[in-house]
Amino acid sequence: MVDGSTNNVNLPSLGRAGTAYARSVQSTNPIPFSCLPDPELFFSALLKRVQATPHLSGISSLLFAFANLTVHSLSKTDPKDRTIDNTSSYLDLSPLYGDSEEEQMRVRQVDGRGLLKTDTFSDRRLLLMPPSTPALMVLFSRNQKSTSVAHTRTRSPSQRTLSR
Repeated sequence: MVDGSTNNVNLPSLGRAGTAYARSVQSTNPIPFSCLPDPELFFSALLKRVQATPHLSGISSLLFAFANLTVHSLSKTDPKDRTIDNTSSYLDLSPLYGDSEEEQMRVRQVDGRGLLKTDTFSDRRLLLMPPSTPALMVLFSRNQKSTSVAHTRTRSPSQRTLSR
């Protein structure tokens, strides 16, 4: 299913999009949102880069792009209810393909072949990430398209008909 349900036959709703985040430890002293620091001040004080310096270990920035994709594949908090995760808990490239049928239709060509539109991906949050993250998504998009087209060419005409 598009929402990640039925991946587990014993627990069909396990990991389904739109379900609550799993919590292994209950908070004994929850902090009200009104007591949390201003996000912009927090970012400016701790995360804003003043000067670029090479990574000491020589790690490629693509490692961080893949980490961004992993995080965005597994977490998409519902803005109305912060306890709900709007993506499945599976690494299914949902930032590329979408978490719902509506999102999938936005990025797919509607010609019966199932191809993605040129250089597109579903999760708009990735546009706020460093440039390597959306660039990696465009590479995945192009790979999906070229692989699908090549696969279609190797099948016989009777195999190319999609069942509806």
